[in-house]
Amino acid sequence: MFIYHPSINFSLIDYGIEIPMLNQRVDQIHQWVGANIDKSLLDSKLWLGQRFDPIRKSRLLYAHNENFIENSFKSPKSELFKTFELYNEAGELNRYRPENAKADLDSLHQVILEHIGGSFEAAQYALQNGFAFYLGGGLHHAMTFGGRGFCHYNDIAINALTLKNEFNCKNIWIIDIDAHKGDGTAEILNGQEGIHTFSIHQKTNWPLDSERYDKEGKLNPWFIPSDIDIEIARDENHLYLSKLEQGLEELSQKYPQPDFIMVVSGSDPYELDVLPSADEIQLNLEDMLLRDKLVYNFIKKQESPLLYLISGGYGEHAYKVYIQFLEYLKKERGWR
Repeated sequence: MFIYHPSINFSLIDYGIEIPMLNQRVDQIHQWVGANIDKSLLDSKLWLGQRFDPIRKSRLLYAHNENFIENSFKSPKSELFKTFELYNEAGELNRYRPENAKADLDSLHQVILEHIGGSFEAAQYALQNGFAFYLGGGLHHAMTFGGRGFCHYNDIAINALTLKNEFNCKNIWIIDIDAHKGDGTAEILNGQEGIHTFSIHQKTNWPLDSERYDKEGKLNPWFIPSDIDIEIARDENHLYLSKLEQGLEELSQKYPQPDFIMVVSGSDPYELDVLPSADEIQLNLEDMLLRDKLVYNFIKKQESPLLYLISGGYGEHAYKVYIQFLEYLKKERGWR
């Protein structure tokens, strides 16, 4: 049920990228699971055994343009520079210190392919067994045409389209509770019959802090709506839980009886998250647990296969959000 392999765990600082996405978050969750969950409940192959197979190109092509994929394989560094915004508008290096890197940036592409492969294995496991919690994934900013917002490929969309095209899933829900809008997921899956996107997110912070239309009058793709979008303004934090509950009820009324559900369970709405672009939503730890319990108990009523992806969370406190929720799940699900 817990899906993990050390090969998919990376700290961006090891590649010279100065973004506070730390291995510590996953390490802490991993340690908690090892100390609190009986080994009989862990899949030995997926937990500590073989490395994840890199995601197939044919499955990448469900979600992403062929040119972007080919460029990523031929010249990983050039595409990764775009994904992690390592140049500023003046063409100068931005939050990138290659002299501090412990690993070559090109090698990050292979890690990402295994990371996406692990997310898909977790989706398969959830489909077959009813529940999986992947210690990774939730890369919801990657779009058809390229990586964006620290997300190179969109595992959420890849999982959903693979389940639809190869496993005959007909009503898939994606519930995104990260602080940022699931804009890449909405762009990729816009108009896809049988895949329904839900996002509760900041109203004006990134990626919604730019012009809605470009110079030619076309809608910028990060503004493409999810099936259900719930925006939280800076003065509406006290309304977060009630708006979330209302939105979930709307989802169930519009698209009843899902046959697969993915939760993009970002911890960055937490008030101690250090990413500046996540500071419009500031929930305390108690409210974060209420958020997670609300979503889980709503989904439980659907009796559908369920996959959790951990998505965004920055700084040394991010792990606390996940561990308190896992402690709740252990009691709720009767895990040993």
